[in-house]
Amino acid sequence: MRAFVQREIKPNVGRWFENAELPTEIFSKLASEGLFGMHLKGYGCAGLSAPQYGLAMQELEAGDSGIRLVLLLSAVRL
Repeated sequence: MRAFVQREIKPNVGRWFENAELPTEIFSKLASEGLFGMHLKGYGCAGLSAPQYGLAMQELEAGDSGIRLVLLLSAVRL
């Protein structure tokens, strides 16, 4: 997650903020890295433990809290 944030988010976050945009293209990149559903087991998901998932969310938060929120909400069952 740290490498992803350094590569894909930190170089762009200022521009996204200034333009008030949610960069939807980042979500396909997160998915291709296997970062959606990373706490789930099966279905090709990583099956991370709660502490691993929490650390990954902290790394994403360090890059952009809005993107972290989208990833977090993708894990919520309604």
